[in-house]
Amino acid sequence: MKLKMNKAFSLLEVVLVITILGIVASISSSLIANTYESYLVQKSQHSASIKTEVAATLIANRLSYRISSSVIAKERGTANIRDIDNLTDGNTFKVLEWIGYDNDSFSALPIPGWSGFCDVTRTSRGIINTPGSSLVNNASPIIAFLGAINGAATTIANAAIIFEGREYNLFRNYSPTCMGLGDPADVGCISPITSVGATTINVSDINPKVVSDRYKLAWSAYAIVPGDVNTSTNTFDLRLHYNYQPWEGEVYTDGSSSLIAQGITSFTFVGQGDTVRFKICAREEIGLDFNNSRDHLGVCKEKAVIR
Repeated sequence: MKLKMNKAFSLLEVVLVITILGIVASISSSLIANTYESYLVQKSQHSASIKTEVAATLIANRLSYRISSSVIAKERGTANIRDIDNLTDGNTFKVLEWIGYDNDSFSALPIPGWSGFCDVTRTSRGIINTPGSSLVNNASPIIAFLGAINGAATTIANAAIIFEGREYNLFRNYSPTCMGLGDPADVGCISPITSVGATTINVSDINPKVVSDRYKLAWSAYAIVPGDVNTSTNTFDLRLHYNYQPWEGEVYTDGSSSLIAQGITSFTFVGQGDTVRFKICAREEIGLDFNNSRDHLGVCKEKAVIR
C-alpha cells in the first residue's frame, strides 16, 4: 500500500514538474518572440529614420545654395511648371527644380574663385569687373573638375551670373520662366558667361539690365525627381539631377543623376517667400505577418530651408 502511494506521489510530482516546465517554456517563448518582434520593429524604424534623415539633409544642403528666384515645381516628363508658393494638395507637380550658385569655388580656397562683388563703376553691359576674384586660377579648374563627373564636360564657359535683387531690368523681374526653366525656353533674364579673365567676366547678355554691386555665379541647375515606381509596395526612388544648364536649352534629363534614396512613399514640398519646406516619407519592411503578407512601417522627416 505504501509503495503504491509513493508511486502515486511520484507521478503527481512528474505531472507538476511537466506542467511547471510547460508554463515556464510558454512564458519564455512568448518573451523571446516579443523581444524579437520588438527588435525587428526598432531595427526597421531606425533604418527608415536614418534613410529619411540622410535624404532630407542632402536635399536641404543643396537647397541652401539655391537662387531664390529660380525655384519651381515641374510636372515629371513635361515642361509644365508652377510657382511653389501656389501648390495645392493632390497636385501633379512632383519635381522640385532650381538653379544653384557655385559655393564650391566660392569657399574652397582662401582667395575665392568668384568674390560675388561687382565694381559697378568699371563694369559695362558685357564685361563685369569683379575685384577679389581668381576666376582663371581658382574658379575655372574647380568647375571643370566638378563638371567632369559622370562624363559631363561643364566648364566656367557654361556658367552664368545673376545679380542680386528682384529686378532684372525696369520691365521684368528675375523668374524661372526667363532663366531657361520655362516652356518655351526663355533666357531673357540671365547672363551666360562667354569667357573670363582674372577678375573680369564676359557675358553674352548685353541687354540693358540692373547691374548691382553683388552677384551669384551658377554653373548647374538641380532637380529632385521621383521615379522607378515599385507597384507591389507603392514606393519609388528619389534621384538628384545636376550638371545641366537651362540657360543653354538643357533640361534635367540632359545632366548627371545620382540616387538619393529608395523605398520612398511620399515627397512633397511648398514655398513661402524665401523659405522652402519639404517632407519626405519612407517605407521599411519588417517581415511577414500572420497572414503571410508583408508587414512594414513608415517614417517621415520634414525640413524648412530659409534664406
